[in-house]
Amino acid sequence: MLSRMRWFRRSAQLPKANRLTWLSGCRYRPTFEQLEDRCVPSTTYVVTNLLDTNTPGTLRSELSLANASHTGTAASPDLIQFTTGAGTISVNSINGGPLALASNEVAVIVGTTATGYNGTPLIALDGTLAGVGVDGLTISGGSSTVKGLAVINFSGNGIRLDTNGGNTILSSYVGITTAGAAAGNGGYGITIVGSAGNTIGSTTAIGSPNGQGANVISGNGKDGVEIFGSGSTGNMVLGNRIGTNVTGTAGIGNAANGIQITNGAQQNTISGDVISGNGAN
Repeated sequence: MLSRMRWFRRSAQLPKANRLTWLSGCRYRPTFEQLEDRCVPSTTYVVTNLLDTNTPGTLRSELSLANASHTGTAASPDLIQFTTGAGTISVNSINGGPLALASNEVAVIVGTTATGYNGTPLIALDGTLAGVGVDGLTISGGSSTVKGLAVINFSGNGIRLDTNGGNTILSSYVGITTAGAAAGNGGYGITIVGSAGNTIGSTTAIGSPNGQGANVISGNGKDGVEIFGSGSTGNMVLGNRIGTNVTGTAGIGNAANGIQITNGAQQNTISGDVISGNGAN
């Protein structure tokens, strides 16, 4: 009698799922192999008109579709782009409330694709009719980007970044119109609430035609930029004009501070901004 006979099945002759090593006594030892990476591809959503309805082709509809599908990831965000010319989306309280990216959606919202863009925002989100306390745009999913929008006349904040971090705001006007006139939001221009690693602006000059420039954040009812809460760490505010006009030659002050870091927020970076004309600091 043989003591402890072993026989090995040649695994190369079998499908991957059935590659087993057989031992005497009917014991099988499975061989584990890495599965193929089958990522869901990101999606492009196209804004073709500037109405605020739930009709396909509006910003509200395309945001809703993106939030429902949530195919965007940090490595491959969804794209929400405008193919319209210049114009204003009059956000109203009838068609579903604030404009927002959900906490499980990652996207790049690109106003710089509007026809005729050359460094100055052409698309405005106007909250005059949006209702009491409504923010202009809320980003919760993290790793998202907003480029080339003007966000004006909301009674709440212009842009709110919360929950997941790593967002970027570029080449946008918050509190002034596409023509550069004061049209402040009632709250903060941009508020970061318990969110880490966001970047407001860049070291590229305002007006850069590639859409990678810093922002103008002026004329708002509270601070221009608020960084709030102990979870708000590692944020950067870079190269913006906060409390001035587009060229930085005259004041359009925010009613309170240019930038306020508060309620336990720490290890944030402020660099290269022009902060002037504000009601406090």
